Amino acid sequence: MYLLDCGTEVFVWIGRTITLDERKSASGAAEELLRSLDRPKCHIIRIIEGFETVPFRSKFDSWPETARSLYPKTEGAKLLGINVNGLLKAAPAKDEPQPYIDCT
Repeated sequence: MYLLDCGTEVFVWIGRTITLDERKSASGAAEELLRSLDRPKCHIIRIIEGFETVPFRSKFDSWPETARSLYPKTEGAKLLGINVNGLLKAAPAKDEPQPYIDCT
């Protein structure tokens, strides 16, 4: 586990082999850091090894290329402690009209 303090946000990088208790304490450590620095409005962003986001990677001069396709789709859910058994075998959703979302 590593903490990356970027001023308005703190990234909590969590390795793939970390235990559930260590994951919970990682968020607690980030919250304690922000409390000790008196920054209550700072965002805590959790990052899991192998699923690093572009904003996180942009904080470094270089980042090694990783093959995300090596991880099964359920791997991220397992790392977060989410049980996905049976979700992949669900019946496909009905073709219902999707609401229009204007993001401008």
